[in-house]
Amino acid sequence: MNGRYAFLFSGFDDATGSQVAIAGSFTADGKGNITEGIEDENGPTGSTLTVPLTGTYNVGSDNRGAFTITTASGSKTYALVLNSISSDVAHKARFVEFDDTSGTKGQRGSGLLRLQDPSAFTLGSITGPYAFGFSGQDAAGNREAIVGAFNASGSGTISTGIADQNVAGTATNPTLTGTYTAPTTGDGRTSITLNPSGTSAMDLAAYVVSAGEFLAMRTDTFSSDGLLSGTILSQASTPFDNTALNSPAVYYLSGVVSGSSSESYAEIGLMMPDGNGTLTFDTDISSGNAIGPNRTFGTTYSVLNAGRVTVMPAGAITARIQYLVDKNQAFILDTSPNVGFGFVERQGPAPSGGFTNSSFSGTFSAGTVAPSITANVGATGLAMLDGAGNFSESASASTLSGLFVNQTTTGTYSVGGNGRGAVTSLVITTAGVGGSVVTLLLLLSLLLSRLISRRNPSRRTLAMLCVAVLIAPMLAGCPPPRTNQFVFYMVSPTKAVMIHESSTDATPGITILEQ
Repeated sequence: MNGRYAFLFSGFDDATGSQVAIAGSFTADGKGNITEGIEDENGPTGSTLTVPLTGTYNVGSDNRGAFTITTASGSKTYALVLNSISSDVAHKARFVEFDDTSGTKGQRGSGLLRLQDPSAFTLGSITGPYAFGFSGQDAAGNREAIVGAFNASGSGTISTGIADQNVAGTATNPTLTGTYTAPTTGDGRTSITLNPSGTSAMDLAAYVVSAGEFLAMRTDTFSSDGLLSGTILSQASTPFDNTALNSPAVYYLSGVVSGSSSESYAEIGLMMPDGNGTLTFDTDISSGNAIGPNRTFGTTYSVLNAGRVTVMPAGAITARIQYLVDKNQAFILDTSPNVGFGFVERQGPAPSGGFTNSSFSGTFSAGTVAPSITANVGATGLAMLDGAGNFSESASASTLSGLFVNQTTTGTYSVGGNGRGAVTSLVITTAGVGGSVVTLLLLLSLLLSRLISRRNPSRRTLAMLCVAVLIAPMLAGCPPPRTNQFVFYMVSPTKAVMIHESSTDATPGITILEQ
């Protein structure tokens, strides 16, 4: 990590079960120090804006690591995994909060890091058509998501906007206008106000990644307006029509099970449009612990000039709306009470004869997307696929039961011709924090060393001994291995989306595998 990074975190507070979010920016100096940072926080206790921050970080040779953010109100620790590395600099990362040791007295969630382009920190850089997608909760704690598109003038006004919003199954389709400010030169922060027809204004803090990407979070009072966060991306290829969907595309949806606060909904699959209004889905669905694997449904779609796509329901495929970013790439919203929210991405061309095991091989970063319920696991790690059918993964996870370090998974995988892969004979061995003292001590050592060792090495040793004494009572044996199945769909040889299919897992989530 070296440069200016924007970040976005979305999760839940243990005590209230309410949504929390943090958006911000900092400089990583390439030597383990985080400086010149700022963040905006929102949640059930209210919003706090433009909070100064500092911190430390450490990244291992395998591109996994940890970082700590410190503000006037305290410190938070995150586990991360880097990807999209060029010239020894990571352009992207996924992270999870990793300090909720009991699973009941902190918060859990997942986030994104993006290397920023400071040349885009100008008012004129924000211009043209954009699509966006946000998810979160309303003030009553109901699942909420919104997708849409608007045009930015380059001088601070937003016009000709349209959106689709779903709150617990109640869908609306407002028009949008708005305003935005010039990004600050140091961190790329801009304030955006969206004015949906028929409802109150939506105030956002957004951090410029580039002229074509922003990470955004709602800053209005949670108790009256709820909380949303997500991404804004520039649109290409406008105006759109039905031919904008003309190639296979992989998608995911993350949502809730209607009527249950403790079960989540996860769906991944392959969309195959014909460019003329007909669409076929190959899909895998985990609705709580009810599994719908590898099913095919046919339906129809229509595309408006602004990139709004209407997909008609068919079988297990609910009615859904997409807003195109480019051809075969879009934000996607399920209009049912599941309130599924996610993204669609064009699948790379299959080799002659279709995809095989060797089409998806190597070491991949693995990270969960933003959770839809408080019980979702947040995890980051590495997945290794050898091209011959052998799968292994090592991940650090934050759960309702606490923290788990280097949870190992092994199995065998098989990739079908359409890029759908199944990991079977799956064995997950879970080791709690107490069973991974050496690893945890190493992590804590990285965070303590900069504060202590330079001044007095003996104090570092004493501090680590104290930590060991505190953790020793937590030691516990690993639970027995349990068998499960993972399913993934290849976006390309370097990326896939994955879900867990198990009749004993009521809280499935989405994991992104990426190099």
